[in-house]
Amino acid sequence: AETAAPWLDAAEDAGRAVDDPAQTLLIEAAIASGRSIERLLAGDEVAAVGAGRRAVALTPPGDTWWRTLACVALGIALHATDQLHEAEPFLEEALAVCPLYTSAAADAPPGLPLGGRQLLQLS
Repeated sequence: AETAAPWLDAAEDAGRAVDDPAQTLLIEAAIASGRSIERLLAGDEVAAVGAGRRAVALTPPGDTWWRTLACVALGIALHATDQLHEAEPFLEEALAVCPLYTSAAADAPPGLPLGGRQLLQLS
């Protein structure tokens, strides 16, 4: 978690230079997703859930990689805080979209879909 924070700070700084509002929202959502996981690993569960909620709020529902990432981040944070019933719909939404992605998908990093499916088996 300690090593991720400076990278997320740098990503926030770089994101401010983007002029396209749609891209800015996606960048903010991706950073919020990363921040959620980073805060959870640092032991700050309240901030982890808050960042996960922000990530979900910034991504419209639909089958995009960024929405899936946001749902996974929030779902894991909620699951870690024993809010299992609240976590379930977010994890299910992410799981429903995962099969759409392969390592060749334009907006999905290679190798992550399988790992995403494994993470989603938490609930």
